[in-house]
Amino acid sequence: MKQLFLLAIAALCITSCQAKPGDNIPRKKKTAKVEQSSAMSADFKDAVLVTIDGDTLNISNYFQKDAKYILLDFWASWCGPCCAEIPNVKKVYEAYKDKGLQIVGISVDQNPAAWKAAVQRLGMTWPQTNHNNGTDKTAGAIYNVQYIPYTVLFDAQGNMIATELRGEALEEKIAELLK
Repeated sequence: MKQLFLLAIAALCITSCQAKPGDNIPRKKKTAKVEQSSAMSADFKDAVLVTIDGDTLNISNYFQKDAKYILLDFWASWCGPCCAEIPNVKKVYEAYKDKGLQIVGISVDQNPAAWKAAVQRLGMTWPQTNHNNGTDKTAGAIYNVQYIPYTVLFDAQGNMIATELRGEALEEKIAELLK
């Protein structure tokens, strides 16, 4: 009985973060024509994001300064597994932000108030953005995000290093890269 209960809870968690119809997360890969610096790897695709203050900027803006690695962290305030993963992301950010790690939170929330409240409640101090930029060329569409939480890790040249890093695997990979 206990195993059946745990199986039901696991199934609920998995399905709770599947893309919802209004989330602008594609079910099939879309190709988007984007301009990017010739110095960037072909792995990197730029996208317009909306900051928590309502400004727009490109993902490529985060490939500046002293960033050696950039982690795109797709999440939403209504996603239980996403919120459960935030303490792990926070721990990695605090440990490696001064060693060259830049994390960019990319929310897929449709409700700006819920998104902003979650950022405050969860104490997310790294840059927070939303992929809902008013076009179908959202970061989620460009990176074919079909579920959340979802991460994409790049080096400073835009080479994709890894995807879907969570928990201990995230911490181990960042520690390996920034030892």
